[in-house]
Amino acid sequence: MPKQILSLNLLALTAIATLAISGCSNPPYDSKNNVSGAAATSSTVVFIDKDLRRTLIAQDTSVAGQTGTTLKVAATLRNITNDQALSIQVQTQFFDANHQSLYTNVGSETAWQNFTLTPGQAAYYKQNSLTSEARSYQISVRYMNRQDAGN
Repeated sequence: MPKQILSLNLLALTAIATLAISGCSNPPYDSKNNVSGAAATSSTVVFIDKDLRRTLIAQDTSVAGQTGTTLKVAATLRNITNDQALSIQVQTQFFDANHQSLYTNVGSETAWQNFTLTPGQAAYYKQNSLTSEARSYQISVRYMNRQDAGN
């Protein structure tokens, strides 16, 4: 009888240790790209906070501009909840032909824009690059109530 109890205790401890180790090995969050149409080939909308994937979608992402002119990007952001208002911030990062960031100095990047969306509401976000060197972009979306948001 004591060998059976010892064997069961050892088995239980092994199972608990296995669960504890596997629970600690979560991979880092992979931002969701949520963009469609022609813009999907070179540009993305990235949700910085993973919970946004359940409450917000990016629709009708578009880009306009020609060589020698500024790049104009736009996206419709829709709150897909039935009962929750969302306070978000949106920013666009622009890149040159070599996919290097155009605005590398602090304060030179485009500002975060604030949006509060009621359940089911959509907001139209647009941003223009500051130079004609812009060839691609990435729109980042995060919750407004983040501690590092500055608001």
